[in-house]
Amino acid sequence: MGLLDIIPGVSEGKVVASGVTGLAIGATVNSIFSKRKRKKAIIEIKNKHAKELAEQKEKTAKSQKELHAIKKQNAKEENERNAKKQKEENEQEQREINKIAIMTQLAFSDGAFCEKEQLFIYKYIIFNPDVRSEKKLRLLRDLFTVKKTKEFFKIYEKHFSSDAIGTTDSELKEFSSTLIELMRVDGKIDKKELSYLKKVFKSCGLPKPNL
Repeated sequence: MGLLDIIPGVSEGKVVASGVTGLAIGATVNSIFSKRKRKKAIIEIKNKHAKELAEQKEKTAKSQKELHAIKKQNAKEENERNAKKQKEENEQEQREINKIAIMTQLAFSDGAFCEKEQLFIYKYIIFNPDVRSEKKLRLLRDLFTVKKTKEFFKIYEKHFSSDAIGTTDSELKEFSSTLIELMRVDGKIDKKELSYLKKVFKSCGLPKPNL
């Protein structure tokens, strides 16, 4: 006699059927848990991907911000360099204009402005790399139309300091040589020219002219 024989109303067929049903239920439950597990895994992967994407976007935004800051700083430094360069060029141009004013006054100090003196100053203006073209044209026009009037003295008869005509000893020495050469270009040294030259040398702190 078996166990099934002592359980009333339970036959072997029923037990077999019940076992099959149990297996089916178990398989269903396992399938549900498996689907949930896969779904959870997919969600975790999506969340991880979204997190990585957000981190990447944050890094990209940070890099772009840093790059923008670098570009802004570079642009600022470039503007400062350009402004400094422009200022230096303007100052040097003004020193050259001051030199031309002194040369013109020196040439005119004897009461005459001969062609050789005009040509000497003309060449100085034309071949001067520190004077812009538009300024050269104005200086040349003024050079050939200048007359010894009150306006002339107002513009040209000034007392210049060394800073107004040069920033280095070599530049000042070169200009002093230029003035002496200009004074001699007409083949004579006038007392008025020499007097003016000495005033310029003294005013600018240049060494006494070696004539």
